Amino acid sequence: MKTRVMIIDDDADLRRVLARALMRSGYDVYTAAGGLPALRLAELTRPDILLVDYTMALPGSEIVRHVRAHLGSSVYVCVLTGDADSAVREGCMNAGADDVVEKPISMGELRVRLAAGVTTPCPRAACG
Repeated sequence: MKTRVMIIDDDADLRRVLARALMRSGYDVYTAAGGLPALRLAELTRPDILLVDYTMALPGSEIVRHVRAHLGSSVYVCVLTGDADSAVREGCMNAGADDVVEKPISMGELRVRLAAGVTTPCPRAACG
């Protein structure tokens, strides 16, 4: 069974680019522009990996909190942000993110991070 990745980002072009690249790498990919539809889709598809943009109408940190509350620690959550200062990173990690990646990111680096997250039995120290 292929690893399921869900991309939540309000930038349609970025969603398309990420989706194509990850599909070529062998992932099953689902996309959403954000908000409640994205949260519902995450509950239906049960992704293994969630890539979520930090800056959207419903902030990425809120999506992370919701995903953690409803899907638990089995989902590897990576937040994408254009502003990865320490306060943003800390807020995302406190919300339950496993990783925070500053945009732009190379597809090679993203694939390596996602592969590491999927092979880690319990990515969050709190799972423990």
